[in-house]
Amino acid sequence: MQDAVYETRDGAHVRFKHVRGGDPAATVVFLNGSFFNHHQWDLLFSRLNRRATGNGTRLDYIFMDYRGFGDVPPLSRPFTFGAIQADVLELLDKEQVHGDVRLVGSSLGSLVGLSLLERLPGRFSSLVVYGLVAPVMPVVRHVREVFDRMKGQVAGVLSQHGGDRLDQASITPLARAMWDTFVVQYSRTAPAVKARGFTDAYATYILKYMRCTPVSTILSFLDCITSDAMEKDVTSASFSPGTFQRTDVFHGVEDLVTPFPDVKSFCEGAGVRSFRPFQGKGHTDVILDGGICDAIAGAVLSGIKEPT
Repeated sequence: MQDAVYETRDGAHVRFKHVRGGDPAATVVFLNGSFFNHHQWDLLFSRLNRRATGNGTRLDYIFMDYRGFGDVPPLSRPFTFGAIQADVLELLDKEQVHGDVRLVGSSLGSLVGLSLLERLPGRFSSLVVYGLVAPVMPVVRHVREVFDRMKGQVAGVLSQHGGDRLDQASITPLARAMWDTFVVQYSRTAPAVKARGFTDAYATYILKYMRCTPVSTILSFLDCITSDAMEKDVTSASFSPGTFQRTDVFHGVEDLVTPFPDVKSFCEGAGVRSFRPFQGKGHTDVILDGGICDAIAGAVLSGIKEPT
């Protein structure tokens, strides 16, 4: 099915795709990490759909980009965390999604998922996350520092191209900042790879997940994720035990963006339904690692009952 575009009540535009399985036993909603479009879920979708089909389990899938991302009109108002949550709910209403709805999130998407599960426990049955941004000050403050670093590197350059969209030429400064931040500074990637330095191949790889997004959206997103309001909203949020008891967390031991020791400690204290560490893996390995995707697929499918 081709992507479609939904216009929200406040005039923003959200690109999405609804893959229908026909009288589904459950609907899986994917919540993206920072910056990337829904193609970050291609491998997980392939593994999950193959496993579900093999089990005779019918699923629907909702993929959505965050507002203003992709080949859509530029944002008319600043990016906010609350707007992301509202967009998810509006889109599910538009697509008439009911029944067993299961959330799958990564990084920023983990926070969106936790917030939705807490707000509407009757609408969402579970949450599975990879790369949890634990809603506590040490983790949230660290993530903010990561993005502050990137913002300081690219904001001045990108602001000169505020009316442009990301393509092979304009992606370079952003991709370079992502390399310096997420590979060099905040990963345990092999020293030989880091020493090789930034290349056009890495820029092309990043562009796959950000193609055609207005530069102005990226700037607004960086302002949001590094704001005092975002930090306050997340760290002051209250989550009930029931929310964590329906949450499965998968996390890379080598994750330096949302540091593993802090996340593990939080999950143990919060009483999440399950916590699984992955040795040698970092913050974004769910995009490319089949073993991680297979493990997540198992958690997503757990307990699904076919409609009678």
